[in-house]
Amino acid sequence: MLPIADLLIRYNLKTRQSLYNRINALGLEPTRKGNKVMFDDEAVKLLDQLDEHLAEGGTLNNFVPSSEVTTVGSSIEPVTVESDLLPFDPGMMALMQLMESRRSPLDNLRDLEDAVSYGWLLTTTQIEKLLGVKPRGEQFDRQGFLFTRQGKAGREAQWSITKIIRGLRSVERE
Repeated sequence: MLPIADLLIRYNLKTRQSLYNRINALGLEPTRKGNKVMFDDEAVKLLDQLDEHLAEGGTLNNFVPSSEVTTVGSSIEPVTVESDLLPFDPGMMALMQLMESRRSPLDNLRDLEDAVSYGWLLTTTQIEKLLGVKPRGEQFDRQGFLFTRQGKAGREAQWSITKIIRGLRSVERE
Protein backbone atom coordinates (compact mmCIF):
# COMPACT_ATOMS: atom_id res chain seq x y z
CA MET A 1 0.00 0.00 0.00
CA LEU A 2 1.44 3.34 -1.06
CA PRO A 3 0.15 6.83 -0.29
CA ILE A 4 -0.16 9.63 -2.87
CA ALA A 5 3.06 11.31 -1.70
CA ASP A 6 5.08 8.13 -2.33
CA LEU A 7 3.52 7.67 -5.76
CA LEU A 8 4.47 11.23 -6.73
CA ILE A 9 8.09 10.44 -5.86
CA ARG A 10 7.98 6.97 -7.47
CA TYR A 11 6.85 8.41 -10.83
CA ASN A 12 8.80 11.65 -10.54
CA LEU A 13 5.63 13.74 -10.89
CA LYS A 14 5.59 17.40 -9.91
CA THR A 15 1.84 17.84 -9.35
CA ARG A 16 -0.88 15.80 -7.74
CA GLN A 17 -3.11 16.53 -10.74
CA SER A 18 -0.77 14.65 -13.08
CA LEU A 19 -1.05 11.61 -10.77
CA TYR A 20 -4.84 12.00 -10.49
CA ASN A 21 -5.05 12.07 -14.31
CA ARG A 22 -3.30 8.69 -14.41
CA ILE A 23 -5.44 7.28 -11.60
CA ASN A 24 -8.66 8.43 -13.29
CA ALA A 25 -7.57 7.11 -16.70
CA LEU A 26 -7.06 3.67 -15.13
CA GLY A 27 -10.30 3.87 -13.13
CA LEU A 28 -8.49 3.08 -9.89
CA GLU A 29 -10.25 3.38 -6.54
CA PRO A 30 -8.10 4.29 -3.52
CA THR A 31 -8.31 2.83 -0.05
CA ARG A 32 -8.48 5.24 2.88
CA LYS A 33 -6.50 4.67 6.06
CA GLY A 34 -7.48 7.44 8.40
CA ASN A 35 -6.95 10.64 6.46
CA LYS A 36 -4.47 9.04 4.01
CA VAL A 37 -5.36 7.89 0.52
CA MET A 38 -3.58 4.63 -0.28
CA PHE A 39 -3.26 2.38 -3.32
CA ASP A 40 -2.80 -1.38 -3.09
CA ASP A 41 -0.09 -3.43 -4.81
CA GLU A 42 -2.31 -4.28 -7.79
CA ALA A 43 -3.05 -0.60 -8.43
CA VAL A 44 0.65 0.27 -8.09
CA LYS A 45 1.54 -2.48 -10.58
CA LEU A 46 -0.95 -0.99 -13.06
CA LEU A 47 0.45 2.50 -12.45
CA ASP A 48 3.96 1.11 -13.04
CA GLN A 49 2.85 -0.31 -16.41
CA LEU A 50 1.30 3.03 -17.34
CA ASP A 51 4.44 4.92 -16.30
CA GLU A 52 6.56 2.64 -18.50
CA HIS A 53 4.11 3.12 -21.39
CA LEU A 54 4.27 6.91 -21.02
CA ALA A 55 8.08 6.83 -20.81
CA GLU A 56 8.10 4.98 -24.16
CA GLY A 57 6.11 7.81 -25.75
CA GLY A 58 2.60 6.43 -25.26
CA THR A 59 -0.40 8.40 -24.04
CA LEU A 60 -3.09 7.86 -21.44
CA ASN A 61 -5.61 7.26 -24.23
CA ASN A 62 -3.69 4.49 -25.99
CA PHE A 63 -2.55 2.58 -22.89
CA VAL A 64 -3.58 -1.07 -22.77
CA PRO A 65 -2.76 -2.88 -19.52
CA SER A 66 -1.06 -6.24 -19.77
CA SER A 67 -1.72 -9.25 -17.58
CA GLU A 68 0.20 -12.41 -16.94
CA VAL A 69 -1.50 -15.63 -17.91
CA THR A 70 -0.02 -18.80 -16.44
CA THR A 71 -0.99 -22.43 -16.77
CA VAL A 72 -1.20 -24.25 -13.43
CA GLY A 73 0.76 -27.47 -13.20
CA SER A 74 2.71 -26.87 -16.39
CA SER A 75 6.24 -25.94 -17.30
CA ILE A 76 4.99 -23.25 -19.68
CA GLU A 77 6.40 -19.80 -18.96
CA PRO A 78 4.01 -16.93 -18.14
CA VAL A 79 2.79 -15.09 -21.22
CA THR A 80 2.04 -11.38 -21.29
CA VAL A 81 -1.16 -10.64 -23.17
CA GLU A 82 -2.05 -7.05 -24.00
CA SER A 83 -5.76 -6.38 -24.28
CA ASP A 84 -8.37 -3.75 -23.63
CA LEU A 85 -10.87 -6.61 -23.30
CA LEU A 86 -9.48 -8.09 -20.08
CA PRO A 87 -10.40 -10.50 -18.61
CA PHE A 88 -10.49 -12.40 -21.91
CA ASP A 89 -9.51 -15.81 -23.23
CA PRO A 90 -5.98 -15.47 -24.71
CA GLY A 91 -6.79 -18.01 -27.45
CA MET A 92 -9.80 -15.99 -28.56
CA MET A 93 -7.65 -12.87 -28.47
CA ALA A 94 -5.08 -14.44 -30.81
CA LEU A 95 -7.86 -15.51 -33.18
CA MET A 96 -9.32 -11.99 -33.22
CA GLN A 97 -5.88 -10.49 -33.97
CA LEU A 98 -5.41 -12.97 -36.82
CA MET A 99 -8.82 -12.14 -38.25
CA GLU A 100 -8.11 -8.41 -37.99
CA SER A 101 -4.78 -8.83 -39.78
CA ARG A 102 -6.54 -10.63 -42.66
CA ARG A 103 -9.03 -7.85 -43.35
CA SER A 104 -9.13 -6.67 -46.92
CA PRO A 105 -8.53 -2.95 -47.55
CA LEU A 106 -12.02 -2.95 -49.10
CA ASP A 107 -13.57 -4.11 -45.82
CA ASN A 108 -13.28 -0.55 -44.49
CA LEU A 109 -15.28 0.72 -47.46
CA ARG A 110 -17.88 -2.01 -46.88
CA ASP A 111 -18.12 -0.88 -43.25
CA LEU A 112 -18.75 2.68 -44.46
CA GLU A 113 -21.43 1.37 -46.88
CA ASP A 114 -23.12 -0.34 -43.93
CA ALA A 115 -23.01 2.88 -41.92
CA VAL A 116 -24.71 4.71 -44.81
CA SER A 117 -27.38 2.06 -45.39
CA TYR A 118 -28.25 1.72 -41.68
CA GLY A 119 -27.97 5.44 -40.95
CA TRP A 120 -25.36 4.88 -38.23
CA LEU A 121 -23.45 7.79 -36.71
CA LEU A 122 -19.76 7.02 -36.23
CA THR A 123 -17.38 8.64 -33.76
CA THR A 124 -14.19 10.44 -34.74
CA THR A 125 -12.14 7.46 -33.49
CA GLN A 126 -14.15 4.99 -35.56
CA ILE A 127 -13.73 7.09 -38.71
CA GLU A 128 -10.02 7.53 -38.04
CA LYS A 129 -9.65 3.75 -37.76
CA LEU A 130 -11.54 3.16 -41.01
CA LEU A 131 -9.88 5.90 -43.08
CA GLY A 132 -6.53 6.38 -41.39
CA VAL A 133 -7.32 10.12 -41.24
CA LYS A 134 -8.72 12.06 -38.29
CA PRO A 135 -11.77 14.05 -39.41
CA ARG A 136 -11.62 17.82 -38.94
CA GLY A 137 -14.03 20.67 -39.55
CA GLU A 138 -17.78 20.38 -40.02
CA GLN A 139 -17.71 18.40 -43.25
CA PHE A 140 -15.18 16.52 -45.38
CA ASP A 141 -15.17 13.88 -48.08
CA ARG A 142 -12.93 10.86 -48.57
CA GLN A 143 -13.09 7.76 -50.75
CA GLY A 144 -16.52 8.59 -52.19
CA PHE A 145 -18.20 9.40 -48.88
CA LEU A 146 -19.22 12.72 -47.33
CA PHE A 147 -18.82 12.99 -43.55
CA THR A 148 -20.87 15.62 -41.68
CA ARG A 149 -20.43 16.45 -38.00
CA GLN A 150 -23.67 15.81 -36.08
CA GLY A 151 -22.84 16.76 -32.48
CA LYS A 152 -21.13 14.74 -29.80
CA ALA A 153 -21.24 11.30 -28.24
CA GLY A 154 -19.58 11.77 -24.89
CA ARG A 155 -16.22 13.42 -25.54
CA GLU A 156 -16.14 12.68 -29.27
CA ALA A 157 -17.84 14.14 -32.30
CA GLN A 158 -20.36 11.98 -34.15
CA TRP A 159 -20.47 11.97 -37.92
CA SER A 160 -23.21 11.07 -40.39
CA ILE A 161 -22.07 9.51 -43.64
CA THR A 162 -23.47 10.02 -47.11
CA LYS A 163 -22.28 8.19 -50.20
CA ILE A 164 -21.31 10.40 -53.12
CA ILE A 165 -22.50 8.99 -56.46
CA ARG A 166 -21.12 10.44 -59.75
CA GLY A 167 -20.54 13.85 -58.24
CA LEU A 168 -24.00 13.86 -56.63
CA ARG A 169 -24.69 13.07 -53.03
CA SER A 170 -26.99 10.18 -52.30
CA VAL A 171 -29.93 10.79 -50.02
CA GLU A 172 -29.19 10.07 -46.37
CA ARG A 173 -31.30 7.37 -44.82
CA GLU A 174 -33.77 8.77 -42.29
